[in-house]
Amino acid sequence: MTAKTKKHINLLPKEDFDKTTLGRILKWSLSTFRYIVILVELIVVGGFLSRFYFDVRINDLNDAIKQQSAIIAARRDFENEFREKQLKVSVLSSIDQSSTSLVTVTDSIASYIPLDTRIENISLESKKVELRVSSARETSIYDLINLMSNDALFDTVTLGNVEQKADSPFLFFTIHADVNTTNG
Repeated sequence: MTAKTKKHINLLPKEDFDKTTLGRILKWSLSTFRYIVILVELIVVGGFLSRFYFDVRINDLNDAIKQQSAIIAARRDFENEFREKQLKVSVLSSIDQSSTSLVTVTDSIASYIPLDTRIENISLESKKVELRVSSARETSIYDLINLMSNDALFDTVTLGNVEQKADSPFLFFTIHADVNTTNG
């Protein structure tokens, strides 16, 4: 018996096939697609290998975040104390700025109080003064309101509540006044 001979079947004829349009397109597509497949495989392998780099990078960033969180947690008490003190300083500075006007207003009012009149309560808030006063005579109320109205420190002076309690000989009244911001 004779040895089997292998027959090769070539579906692409070599003669003049390269010169036809279909032959040139087929030859170009076979060679070009081979390079495209190789390029895609390189991109996939590069993406796979870069995953290791990015995993290490993510772990490093997570560790850095944990360290920074620990530092922030350790300094939380200091931060809270600092904010409280900052708030106190801002309150004290606003009090310091308004203390001059408060002293001026109280000095002015104190100079007008008649002898039989007593200030029960005084409040100064947002350029408005409220006095709660008790007096033995009605004329003392009139004198105090008149003197405050004539002072350039006050824009408007109005009389609020006037009441007399059954068990007291004193009249209790409230005076509201607006502080003049151009003079005070």
